[in-house]
Amino acid sequence: MADYTGALVWWTAALVLVAAFELYYIVRQERWMRESVKAAQGAADAAKLSAEAAIAAQRPWLKVTVSAESNWIVNQIGLSVYLKIIAENFGNSPAVNVWVHSEPWVPVANESPFVNHQELQRRREMIERVARAAQIGTTIFPNESFTFRTGTTIQRANVDAAVRVSKSGKKKADLHVLGMVYYQFAGGAGKSPFHLKVDRLDLKSGLPEPIDVGNDGMIPKEELRFWDTLESPAT
Repeated sequence: MADYTGALVWWTAALVLVAAFELYYIVRQERWMRESVKAAQGAADAAKLSAEAAIAAQRPWLKVTVSAESNWIVNQIGLSVYLKIIAENFGNSPAVNVWVHSEPWVPVANESPFVNHQELQRRREMIERVARAAQIGTTIFPNESFTFRTGTTIQRANVDAAVRVSKSGKKKADLHVLGMVYYQFAGGAGKSPFHLKVDRLDLKSGLPEPIDVGNDGMIPKEELRFWDTLESPAT
């Protein structure tokens, strides 16, 4: 009986050792698998970054400049806005089907910043949808540019809703120009959005001031200044 009991003890001990070895092997195998997956993911991420870098190095990139095309007119119809939009390709391949869509915007005076921000976001999304929907556009080769010209009128009712009276008694309005240049290339598509605030340069002080829309008249294009307020970079 003693010999049987001793053998049983040794057999149990052996089973415990085998189980411990198997547990150790399972833990090690799981760790190896995690490290292998991590290494494979790292290699995949590196390959993706390398591919993206290669595309970025060869793709077109468009720089957008906006200015006044002519004098702007304020009358009973509204504010007539004429823009010159220059898209310059500083990338390394042609940009095809280049299309621009822009529109002026006058935020409602005395409205809450939240409401005006919502309206700004809505207009940005609409502009992108319109720009993306264009099927045919121009082609801009590397180190070349193309000039788009566009004109529109802000209705008098919208201008009046944007008016705020300054301390000097003048009727001022904040004028913004929103837009996007959308284009395609071999590896996909790109967009260059812009959001500019337009001020009139005061000839006496040399400082910009909001547009005076209280009286009918002409705003000389030389006095208009476009200030970039864009938060999002081109993609």
